[in-house]
Amino acid sequence: MKFAENLEANLLGLEKRLQNRTYKPGRSIAFIVQKPKIREIFVADFADRVVHHLLYNYLAPIYERQFIYDSWACRKDKGTHRAMLRLREFARKLERERERDVAAPGLLFERPKGVENYWSQ
Repeated sequence: MKFAENLEANLLGLEKRLQNRTYKPGRSIAFIVQKPKIREIFVADFADRVVHHLLYNYLAPIYERQFIYDSWACRKDKGTHRAMLRLREFARKLERERERDVAAPGLLFERPKGVENYWSQ
């Protein structure tokens, strides 16, 4: 990895460009993977990944306080799997309430067919 070969100088140069506001993102590499499904992948330059982490570590505490609990995307200890578990929890609660209130109980929600392939990863 080129960046690591001269790590200290590269980090100091990146810091200087950020402080001088002359930093410009490098080019990303894009490619297609086919397993387990076809997806387009973008890979940022290593220096850009360092900047991504710097920005995230700075901004996340500011924005985390403003998000509602049930905002699930791209957050630490959250994600789509936990969002689905939370949705299931709400659906079961509503089904129980419906069973109490309605003479003919039934399913409140049914997952649409093919929804697992709807969103890109």
